[in-house]
Amino acid sequence: MRKILGSSVAVLLLFLLVVGCGIIQLEKTADIYGTVNLPPIDTTLEPMFLEDISFWDGVGITTVYLDGEEYTSTTSDGKFCFRDLSLGEHTLKIKDSIYTSEEITINLTEAGISDLHIDAKFDACFIGVQTAGPAAYRAQGFIISSYENVEMSYAGVYIDGETEMVGFGGYDENEDYLGVVFFLDLSVIDFVLGDTYTLIIDIYNEDDELIDTVTKDIRLPENIILKDVEINNGIPTFRWDGVEDREEINVSYELILKKGSYGDSIFLKDQTSYTMDSPLSNGNYSWQIACSVHDLSGHLVMVIETEWEDFTVNEPLI
Repeated sequence: MRKILGSSVAVLLLFLLVVGCGIIQLEKTADIYGTVNLPPIDTTLEPMFLEDISFWDGVGITTVYLDGEEYTSTTSDGKFCFRDLSLGEHTLKIKDSIYTSEEITINLTEAGISDLHIDAKFDACFIGVQTAGPAAYRAQGFIISSYENVEMSYAGVYIDGETEMVGFGGYDENEDYLGVVFFLDLSVIDFVLGDTYTLIIDIYNEDDELIDTVTKDIRLPENIILKDVEINNGIPTFRWDGVEDREEINVSYELILKKGSYGDSIFLKDQTSYTMDSPLSNGNYSWQIACSVHDLSGHLVMVIETEWEDFTVNEPLI
């Protein structure tokens, strides 16, 4: 009797295990593999006004958003993938400081998607470098946009509806019209870090006809505040308030230290303090923090530099 009962229990457990596994298997997932088709651009063309920043770094990489939240960066040849996704409807969109796309909707089945193509286009862009101290933001900028079969001549840019600037299109080294690039010199305008600005961009064709208007809000990062330098046995610890954490940007810092005409740079990640490994000799020093702001695709968006601050090392001689 016990043997029969034991066999029955074993069969029941096996049945429950099989049924349970079947239930788990009902929650199917699938993968999406795809390629972003980027608009053509001659990367040998040098920007006219961006002497301090290399715009072309990472120009072939972009960010793909899934359902407006999850994201991944493409490889340099535009490849991307999302794995183990729930079946059903999903949306995908390209968005970073250089590229954008229309949002597309796909219906994911058990077979998955192995060759999805998304067409990207250039977005209205903004880039700059601070040169006028902690309160002002001196910017240099450009606009990029793409229009098929249209040779654009210039764009008028209105910042908060007041300041107007004009940018002109460019040609590559073979004198072929790119029809995609505008460079704007915005270095005469003061921008306040931490504020949001609205750019209204009117784009004209070669016949001086308005063909498009682009509106874009630009939120500048907050300013960096140098806090203090603490000296302990000649070893300094530097502290500063960094750029506010935001989901759409990555930051890295550079500590620049000078004594007289001699200087040294220490490249850091996103930390906001740094202690040197060895003591400094007695004397007067100056220090500065430079912050590089990148979008999620790795494109350099802007560089923020603080003013110089002085400190003194005066340790007793042994």
